Amino acid sequence: MLAEVVDPLGGLEMIDDLQRLGVCYHFEDEIKRVLDNIRNDDKWNNEDLHSTALQFRLLRQHGYNHGSKCAVSGSVTVSIAEFGIGSINRYVSGIRCRGEVFNSFRDKFGNFKKSLCEDTKGLLSLYEASYLLMEDESILEEARDFTTKHLKEWLKMESIDPNLGMLVSHALELPLHWAMPRMEARWFIDAYEGRLDMNAKLLELAKLDFNMLQAIHQEDLKHASRWWESTGWGKKLPFVRDRVVENYLWSLGEAFEPKFQNFRSMETRINILATCVDDVYDAYGTLDELQLFTTAIDSTNAITNEELECIEKCDDIIKWSSMVARLADDLGTSWDEVKQGVIPKSIQIYMHETGVSTEDAKEHINYLISEAWKKINEARVVDSSINGTFVEIVTNMARVFQFMYQYGDGHGHDIGGKNKERVTFVNTSTFKFLKELVCLDRNPALTPKPGTRFESRLLPQGVNNSNSKFLKELVCLDRNPALTPKPGTQFESRLLLQVSHAKAVQTKGRTRDSTEADEAADSEEEEKVVVTVDVDIWCCRSRGRGRGKSREPMEEEQ
Repeated sequence: MLAEVVDPLGGLEMIDDLQRLGVCYHFEDEIKRVLDNIRNDDKWNNEDLHSTALQFRLLRQHGYNHGSKCAVSGSVTVSIAEFGIGSINRYVSGIRCRGEVFNSFRDKFGNFKKSLCEDTKGLLSLYEASYLLMEDESILEEARDFTTKHLKEWLKMESIDPNLGMLVSHALELPLHWAMPRMEARWFIDAYEGRLDMNAKLLELAKLDFNMLQAIHQEDLKHASRWWESTGWGKKLPFVRDRVVENYLWSLGEAFEPKFQNFRSMETRINILATCVDDVYDAYGTLDELQLFTTAIDSTNAITNEELECIEKCDDIIKWSSMVARLADDLGTSWDEVKQGVIPKSIQIYMHETGVSTEDAKEHINYLISEAWKKINEARVVDSSINGTFVEIVTNMARVFQFMYQYGDGHGHDIGGKNKERVTFVNTSTFKFLKELVCLDRNPALTPKPGTRFESRLLPQGVNNSNSKFLKELVCLDRNPALTPKPGTQFESRLLLQVSHAKAVQTKGRTRDSTEADEAADSEEEEKVVVTVDVDIWCCRSRGRGRGKSREPMEEEQ
């Protein structure tokens, strides 16, 4: 798929779509090859804000910032005599991974140009890129403030692109870099489907992949639930929270790919045990009991030198992701826990120390979260010797915490409202596929009438089965033999592209007469046979007659 893209910008946009749709793990080698080529391309045009910001975000996200990937950094003034042409080219490539790449979009006073306000797509790309900033990158802080202000103003305008408006609103709610990948994939699939430039094959892949992974995740959840029941803790310790689904969601958010199934299993058990221990401390144990309990836990915490060395090596990424986790937790749970008599959290401590209001304290905690993300961004690329999978999982830990506590306590209480909708959205919401039947004999007269419903059934063994193929027959569910296709007719099922929404968006802004004409044309085009079937090719026969022989091999049963 990526190999078919020739334009560098098209390659970047394809990578961005693959990531947001949740299928990039199928294309890791191809993505690396495209990014390597783009990073080494010294003819890149940096005059377009969207392409420049998208390039910066993807290169930095994939670690093209320090070390051998972007080896030259520092002052913009470079001596050709000292470094040579090769070093200049490497420097130009390295600049694309750094905030200085946006200097060309500022005026002589150092402010971002006012003309950028007319480029909403570019502003959105710059907004998303600004959240990968590190310390001392003031230009990206200015970019974040500038884009946030003008994107909010743009949303207030009367006439805006609905698809772009949906993306802007979603980004302002939570930036892409902070979003939980699995939740983002589920949301973006719906958003991508409404785009005029939607790639039908890519959309189908994303939906099928999401459904297949969701089946794996639901199986994970079954095993976790059985394990929890086998412990008997729910009955022995009635005061602890029964949060199997929520505890599984943590591990799903950290690593959703199929290869991490064992990780999710163990991580879910750890999360469940941690929740129980937390309840022992917060809601049940006396001081004397908890001191004995703490001593018992400490006595089992033996750690090897090798493990200690590994922890120290990854200290920054663990530390700052944990900081985001702690602060996000405090924002979502502090007042409820204070009412329960739990010790004050960061918000109450800051209010006590400074005398500020609750809203000011929350704003300060959000500022601290932003500062911690700067540290995370730097830790992700400062040491390339750290395992990339580990770095991504630890980063995702911070993202899951922000997901769980964005709208209150999504873990500690019986979740409802927005939190309940989001959990259901990820765990149980599947994609349905409508299909149409197309006659392979190119005879429209043989194609069933619109609205006819069919059920596919396996033919008995031993009929046309010399190649161990499974034939199917179509049976009309309306109990009308006249609607059943003639014997021997071959049909192919194809996904029915959902183009009606895209066309509705496209017709907005046209004249009334042209819109009516388009609607008339669309109504004719939508005269298709929609059937709820899940196989690819059938050999059709009428009920009660001999089985028709196909002229071509049938597909194997999936």
